[in-house]
Formats: sequence, structure tokens, C-alpha cells
Amino acid sequence: MILLRAFVSLLLLMAGVPAVAAPPLPDLYVMRHLEYRGEGSHARLSEIGANHAQRLAAAFGDLPPPVAIYTATEQVSLDSSAWLAIRLGIYPKLFDPKNIDALVAKLARERGPVLVIASRDDAAAILARVSGGPAPQIAENAFGEVWLISGRDRSVARRRLYESTAGPNEKQAPIAPWQDDGEIADRNRTGEMPK
Repeated sequence: MILLRAFVSLLLLMAGVPAVAAPPLPDLYVMRHLEYRGEGSHARLSEIGANHAQRLAAAFGDLPPPVAIYTATEQVSLDSSAWLAIRLGIYPKLFDPKNIDALVAKLARERGPVLVIASRDDAAAILARVSGGPAPQIAENAFGEVWLISGRDRSVARRRLYESTAGPNEKQAPIAPWQDDGEIADRNRTGEMPK
């Protein structure tokens, strides 16, 4: 039996058919968090990043809005998603960027377009994993770009949402109403919104 499975797997690989099919996914929007200031866990959106976060829903233009938002647990990703989540009436779902396979499994259960927000390097890794292609090079100052990944064929297109005008002395972004320190701490521990 083991020999037969190995033989069938070898035939499938030789025929160009992957042995394990990729899970079906909805259309995905993957973006890097918006403009920020500060370092590490102290980084927050700059004034420009906060303004762009407020305009994010309108920036999708002719694209259907996301029905779910997945955000990495770093504060700037949470801040980037806040205004859009409030406008759409949905809570962002947290994911661990170190476990992209778990994220992909969660994305496969969604119906409709999904927005994924992460740091520059994590967004590139997610794009590579989901599309099956190489990780794109995302410039350090490249904000306001979203990669559209077709759920049908996993093709990737890049779209600019707005022109970035980040400056070195930006003010800190306002905190969305649902983002007080207690909820953020609870979400970071459990990965879910508190009840």
C-alpha cells in the first residue's frame, strides 16, 4: 500500500499535478500597514497614516469592500484597520504572522473578499504563500499599495490606493473607540475580541 501511494504521488508530480491541492480561497486584498512613527511595539500611525486609515474604505473605489479583515497583532496594523472596520461594522480578526498556514486555513473559511493587513515583511510572505509565487519586494516607504489575489486562479495584481506623503515629524493617530488598552491586551493574549 505504501509503495502504491509513493508511485501515485510520483506520477502526479511528473504530470505537474500537485500532490496536495491548495485550499480554495476568496478574493484577497493584502496590504502593508499604513504610515507610522516610532519603533517596535511603540509604533503608532502617523497623522498621515491616520488620515489614510480614515479614507481607506473609499480608496477601494470600484472593488467590493472586504467582508472580513484579518490583521497582524502589532499596533500599527490594528490602527490601520480600525476606521475601515468601524465603517463596515466588523471586528478585525487577529492572526499570528509567524503562522501563515493557520491564517490561510482561516481565510479558506471566509466567503467574500478579505483584507489582510500586516508589516512589510509579513505581507510579502503572505503574498508568496497564497499566490504560490515569489515574495514581492516591498519598499520601506511603500504605503498605500494593496495586492489583489484572485480566489479563482490566484493571480496577483497591485493597485495604488493613494499617494503617500509621509513626513518625518508626524503626529500620533487617534485611537478608535474599541481600541482601549484593556481590549488590546486581551486580544493579544487570546486572539479574539473580548465579549
